[in-house]
Amino acid sequence: MTLIIRQHATACLLALTVAILFSLSTQWCVNAQDVRSNVTQLIQYWGYPVEQHDVTTPDGYILSVQRIPHGRFNRHGGSTPRKVVFLQHGFLDCSATWVNNLPYQSLGFILADAGYDVWLGNVRGNEYSNRNLYFPTQSKQFWELGIHLG
Repeated sequence: MTLIIRQHATACLLALTVAILFSLSTQWCVNAQDVRSNVTQLIQYWGYPVEQHDVTTPDGYILSVQRIPHGRFNRHGGSTPRKVVFLQHGFLDCSATWVNNLPYQSLGFILADAGYDVWLGNVRGNEYSNRNLYFPTQSKQFWELGIHLG
């Protein structure tokens, strides 16, 4: 009998612990209406500086790259050169993957706060790199590209 009571008490304690940890981790979550769909607006929402750069490849693709030049509080001074970190997302993704979570959970923000000059890349054809000088996105030629790893 005492073993059953002990097991129930342990299960209740575990459930309570999980509930507390979940509520603590989500208390700072943002209402979906507060977060913009654009990655630059998302970065600005959390108080970070952001720059948008367009890079044109030799075959005419226009790739958007976002830059977080420093952290929210710029503790390292504006004239101090920073080491550059380039973050490239995975397959079928975009640069927002590095800043989608809360600042202390997002690698892009963590690195910027640590003093790095963070650049977020995008591959051809994703939502931030779907332009070409010669072909519209609806054309077959636009999508005739390869993804090579070097």
